[in-house]
Amino acid sequence: MNCNQLRWFCSACETRSFAKAAEATFVSRQAFGKAIKSMEDELGCPLFHRTEQGVTPTEAAMLIYPIAQRCVNDIAHMRAICDEHALCTRTPIRIAIADGVVESMDDSFFDELERKNPTCDIAIEKHFYTRCLDYLHDGKVDFAIAPGPLREQQLESIPLAREQVYVAAAPGTIHFPTNQVTLENLATLSFFSVGSGERAMLGLDRIFEEHGLAINRIDQYTEFGIVMQKAHTGTAAALVPESMLPRLAADMVTLPIPPSITTWELHCFWLPHEPSNAEASIIRFMQERMV
Repeated sequence: MNCNQLRWFCSACETRSFAKAAEATFVSRQAFGKAIKSMEDELGCPLFHRTEQGVTPTEAAMLIYPIAQRCVNDIAHMRAICDEHALCTRTPIRIAIADGVVESMDDSFFDELERKNPTCDIAIEKHFYTRCLDYLHDGKVDFAIAPGPLREQQLESIPLAREQVYVAAAPGTIHFPTNQVTLENLATLSFFSVGSGERAMLGLDRIFEEHGLAINRIDQYTEFGIVMQKAHTGTAAALVPESMLPRLAADMVTLPIPPSITTWELHCFWLPHEPSNAEASIIRFMQERMV
């Protein structure tokens, strides 16, 4: 068994709920359940009684809980000691970021990321958001900060930012009252979709489908700057988070979309595995900034 299993086991004992424990430890419910089952198989003993109301630790679980908690604390202490002695041998950490990440994060985010992770040699590289996730799956980067959430069960994630979404369009493309925009109004527009990935339309396409509305989307562009230029010429409308509004041309029309319809979210993604000391430090930093 590994440290994650011990930490998750302790959390389940404390919360009496796999769902709450999984949320508290930033892991998917499916991965959490598999880890606990693997721990039970290794020990050859059931650790929880499972019911529809939640879980209850078995007698054996309650006896080993203080031992597991000491192990978790001891490992954290070991990592802290090693971190102090590893300052001269910094571990490379590669983070891929998508367009809009810098604008959405606090000005001090990346400075703090480096300052609070002195044992890491952090390299930040910008890519199209689906390429960020491809690089993550291929092992070319350790973390990706990109629009989310995603339905991918194999990725762990922490939400870092959430903003209101706006429709940005040239004045000549808007032919409806702008004081109270409806989905039916928006359905009269064509939209640029930044690529064809799951979050390319920030969930607006799903809302349209749920209301029986068709959406005319143009997904041939993967560079946000080109999308903004073409939106300015009146080719189609674009979806932009609030933090990107200063990048728009002054004569563009912007229409807020209610948060109940869609929001712009940024998540830090990584592949589930036993993290190194350096990776665990990055994850703790992201957890501290979770929205």
